[in-house]
Formats: sequence, C-alpha cells, structure tokens
Amino acid sequence: MEKRNHIEDKLSVLINQVYESYKNGAIEESASLLNEAHSIDFDNPSVLAALKCTRFWIDRFDKLDSQLEDYEKGEFLVKQWIIFTGDFTSGLNTSFEDGLYNLKQGVFRTALKFYARVREGDRDPEPEILLRIGRCHKALGDYDRAIVSLEKAMKSNSRSSLILAELADCYFMIDKIRNAKVFFREAFFIDPQSVDLDLLEAEIISRLVDEVKKKGYSGRELKEWLPVYAVIYGVFNVKRELRPIEYGKLKQTIYSLKNELQDIEEKSLLMPKLINHYFWLIDHYLCINKDWETIEEILLNIKLLHIGIYEQYTN
Repeated sequence: MEKRNHIEDKLSVLINQVYESYKNGAIEESASLLNEAHSIDFDNPSVLAALKCTRFWIDRFDKLDSQLEDYEKGEFLVKQWIIFTGDFTSGLNTSFEDGLYNLKQGVFRTALKFYARVREGDRDPEPEILLRIGRCHKALGDYDRAIVSLEKAMKSNSRSSLILAELADCYFMIDKIRNAKVFFREAFFIDPQSVDLDLLEAEIISRLVDEVKKKGYSGRELKEWLPVYAVIYGVFNVKRELRPIEYGKLKQTIYSLKNELQDIEEKSLLMPKLINHYFWLIDHYLCINKDWETIEEILLNIKLLHIGIYEQYTN
C-alpha cells in the first residue's frame, strides 16, 4: 500500500510538471516528463491523454523553427489550436481539463510573443496585429488588456466584423452583457462571414450556434442565419436608431438584396441576410416611432420570404 501511494505521489508530481511545461510552451520538456510518467503507469488516463496531445503539439512547435516570419508563426499556432480543439480533443478523458487549460496558455503565450515582436517599434500598429494581440490576451484570460488592444484596433477599423466580435466576446467575459450584445449584433450585421466562430467563447453565441445547427444549417448559411435567430430568441435585443447615412445605406442594400434574390444559387445566403436587414429597419422605425403601416409593410415582406420566421418574430 505504501509503495502504491509513493508511485501515485510521484506520478502526480510528474503530471503537474507536465502541465507547467505546457503553460510555458515547453512542449519538448513535457514529452520527456511524460515518458517517465508512462513508464510508471502506462494505463493512467491523464498520462495517455497528455501523450496524445503532446504528440500533436511537438510536431507543430518543431515547425516554428522553420523560415516562417513571426507573424506567420503566430497565425500558425492559432490555426492549429482551432484544429486541436475540434475533433482531436473530443475523446479525451475529462480528468485532462487542467492539461487542456495549460496547453491553451502555452500556445497563446507563444503566439502572443510572436505577435508582440511584430508590433515592437511600431508607433501606429495595424489593426490586424492589434486584433491578434487582443485575441491572445483574451485566450489567456486577461480580458482588460484584450479590450485595450481591441478598442485601439476598432478605432482604426470600426467596420471590421472580426474586431467587433472579438471585442464583444471580451465584454461578455467580464459580464458587460449589454455591450457584448451591441457589438455582436453590429459584427453579424456588417459581415457575418468574417466572424471567426471557432475562437469565440461567449456562451450566448455558442448556444445560439448549437440551436441554429439543429435546424440543419452549417458553414456559410449558418453564419447568415445566426443574427436572424439571435433576434428571434431575444439574444440581439438591443436596438438603436440609425444615423441618416446608415439609414440610407440600409435602404439601398435592401433594394439590392431583393434584386439579387433572383439568383437561385445564392438564395440560401441572401434570404437570411435580407431578413436581418429588415429586422434592423424595423428596429430603426420603432426607435423613431414610425407609423405602424410602414412597419406592417416590412413584416409582409418578411412573411413572403419565410413564413416560419415571420410567425416566430410576430408571436
């Protein structure tokens, strides 16, 4: 019994050291520690999960020694993280949650180091690099620093759905829910296709994605339908009055979308986009107390496009 306890204690120490190596981005060091742990107990679920993950990441970190520039190295790591957290981690033992947390810390700390090098000495950094630095801080749980970086990026490019969505995600994580809803809605209105769903952490979005997937949508269609169902389910319930230039552009876009709907191949994408634009127009009219007859005309257009959405929206 005493010998067994000694083995378990030694194994626990090794696994904790592995997790610390993960956190520091020292993947080769974690591999060496895991070999020792595996020799002690080759059936331990945490050790087996760690071995699987380490094999994945040791190959990726080796590629960082190639001729890639710092920016490309950061991009490579973030893209590999998306792959890693897809199907690869689905079968891992739940006891490995601490391992995944520390791996995430190591991957994004390393990516942040590369992005920070790109920014060094640049008095007026591009919004794209500020976005990526902010995203890394978000992944590391440093939401305040992430917001500072993302707000600077937004000042340079206020029409970037990618920046707005990441900023919204950070606001959600610090419980500024209204701010999050405002920026999420703006992001999905400007360009849903640019929003990177794989890197968003807000529960209101992940739940929304799950619900829309149940309706059979995926890929590009899923992104167009997300803001529609966000309105239906009350997720995007923060309305605002449009500025005159925004109102004029909205009307023009609606006119263009109605004409483009004749293209059967693109109809599956254009229909939800047009419905979402109608929702924005209705919200604007409600904010300025427009006559109900005008609003009813828009509702009729929605009904002709999709009776199911019309019924859910009006009930």
